Amino acid sequence: MILPPPPPSSRQPFALETLARLPLAEAFYTLWAHLAIPELLDELFAQYRGRCYHDLLSFAELVEVLSDALTRYHGSGRRAIADSLKRQQLPTQARAVYGKLARLPLPLSEAFLATLTARLRPLFPACLYRTALPASLAGLTVVVLDGKKIKKAAKRLLATRGQPGKLYGGKILAAYLPVEGLVHGGRIL
Repeated sequence: MILPPPPPSSRQPFALETLARLPLAEAFYTLWAHLAIPELLDELFAQYRGRCYHDLLSFAELVEVLSDALTRYHGSGRRAIADSLKRQQLPTQARAVYGKLARLPLPLSEAFLATLTARLRPLFPACLYRTALPASLAGLTVVVLDGKKIKKAAKRLLATRGQPGKLYGGKILAAYLPVEGLVHGGRIL
């Protein structure tokens, strides 16, 4: 996050001053360690796992491998899994990681995003990216919506193969709350 320089006469809030002094990578990993604690991830898995099960690979270990893939290996899950296996941090083979990832239910993913976002929200400085609304909108919740419809979806689902006509993909919807300065949620409908 790049912030504009502060005015010379005012003192920065503590959170902004701390961010300016920390290296970005260290700040991210410190924040991630606060958000994604293994006990919380195990609770989420127990509550929203559906028919998914826990044998050798825990949900917390899977999340750790995925965060490494995104932050250390430029999105390469294969490289993150191979490195974790080389360092003996995974109790399974690589194909078990892919299998568990494929079986994760959507409610677990939604709960993961909602829970970590709720834990992140109090850490934001109050003055960043928030928009003051005019007095005429007092008492109302202003929501800015944007969405897309996925066109030209391939007929890969078993139920759609060999059927005549076109197949339309899902709709992606995001809601932005200007008062909070955050996207409320994205969801495929």
